[in-house]
Amino acid sequence: MSEKSWGEHSGNILAEKEGIHTIDCELCGFAHVVPLPDEAEKADFYENAFYDSEKEDYIAKHQEDEAWWRVEHNEKLDQLEALLPDTEQPNRILDIGSGPGLFLKVAKERGWDAEGIEPGLSAWRYSTENLGLTVHRAYVDGSNAQRFGQFDVVHLNNVLEHVVHAGDFVSHIHRMVKSSGFVSISVPNDFNPLQAVAAKQLEHEPWWVVPLHHINYFNRSSLEALLRQHGFETCYTTGSFPLELFLLMGVDYISDGGKGSGVHQQRKLFELTMEKHGQTALKRKMYDALASVGVGRLVTVIAQKKE
Repeated sequence: MSEKSWGEHSGNILAEKEGIHTIDCELCGFAHVVPLPDEAEKADFYENAFYDSEKEDYIAKHQEDEAWWRVEHNEKLDQLEALLPDTEQPNRILDIGSGPGLFLKVAKERGWDAEGIEPGLSAWRYSTENLGLTVHRAYVDGSNAQRFGQFDVVHLNNVLEHVVHAGDFVSHIHRMVKSSGFVSISVPNDFNPLQAVAAKQLEHEPWWVVPLHHINYFNRSSLEALLRQHGFETCYTTGSFPLELFLLMGVDYISDGGKGSGVHQQRKLFELTMEKHGQTALKRKMYDALASVGVGRLVTVIAQKKE
């Protein structure tokens, strides 16, 4: 396995796509692309182009999937409420990269003091104008992180893989979390064992590597290590449905993109059926167990701030 160096970043090359290398960086402790993109250009992309040119139907699909998303959001909020102390005042939560705002909407319905940060104009407009939520239109970096205040929980879902300097970003989050508060981060679980088997079986290149959008590639251990390095202690880790199982059972949604919607619908049906029959806790135990062996399409870590 060959190595690649870029400045102080170096490590084994995991993939090469579109002229960009993804390395298992020895300095950072997680995989990321090299060269790292310009942060100002990334900020401009997420503020002005992401939802218009790359995710044109994202809000519509989010609306279509609202019942399914609510199950996930309520599970996560259940876990956070179990960790937080009982207080007379509502807990404050900040959702960074809040998108269309459904997570904030569910949190607010449950009595949380909920705010979001969303750089994308169309998502920001939808969450503020259609849902009436408190959402700041901004791209979080070292110049503005402190102006939002402190929160009992800072939440990120499918965000950390997009930021240019993930370590610095987690440091900003640490300052935004109150003493003994929590961070909840969900990211794609990439280069996981089922992906590796499926790639070999189907002779596919690593389809999960999308270097123009996903800068960082985490798994359970690297995400927990990053949080620990920046002053957090893991309290809970879980996974999500291992979509790669479909590939191993003969549904090649990589070669045939039209099959992707069907795969998503089947995964949704499973989770909504478990919810309908009061078995969401069982499903969660299954996903917790999958995370313990590094499997699941997403990995979620909830960690507490340590001074």
